[in-house]
Amino acid sequence: MRANAARIARKKLWARAVGLISAAPGASGKLYRANGGREEPMILLVTTSSRARECAAALEQGTGQPTQVANSVPLAVTRLETTEYDALAIDQSLLEADFRALDTLLNHAGTVLPIYVNLALHHCDRVVREAQVALRRAEKEKQWAMGLAERVLRNQLRAEVTGILLTSELALRQAALPAEVVAKIRLVQDMAEKMRSQLHVF
Repeated sequence: MRANAARIARKKLWARAVGLISAAPGASGKLYRANGGREEPMILLVTTSSRARECAAALEQGTGQPTQVANSVPLAVTRLETTEYDALAIDQSLLEADFRALDTLLNHAGTVLPIYVNLALHHCDRVVREAQVALRRAEKEKQWAMGLAERVLRNQLRAEVTGILLTSELALRQAALPAEVVAKIRLVQDMAEKMRSQLHVF
């Protein structure tokens, strides 16, 4: 019975260590956002303005981000559902014509950053400046959120890693442990120590 309990404890310890290490970030200890294989960000400009192409070209040049145009809400929704964008530039004149357009767009935008522009009142350079400001602010907020998430993860892992190391040390103090069991426990210790080093968890 005692041997069975020891086997169960070892299995739990092993599963716990493997689960934590699989969930841990890379060697740099930083968290990375999955981007579906697309490296460069994109902007979707939603407008019915005759200057849509002109402003899209200006946005692309001013922000360095490829910009696509949707000249209707249904087309914008379709593109949002099939393509990953980082920003959604919404022409306010479009919203004045359809009061439900904003809710429809935002419901399909997910985490895409909404940027409100007015092509009827402003020149393209003004639209570009507003987009640049919004994108810089969003980037700062994203960096802050990533830093916060990293700190939270480290705090959560600190207790887990410490628990694994303490449990391993106690297990090794047991008398007459088979050599293969000792080897596995030391492997868990090595993995936990490596994870602690990578995450700077002390």
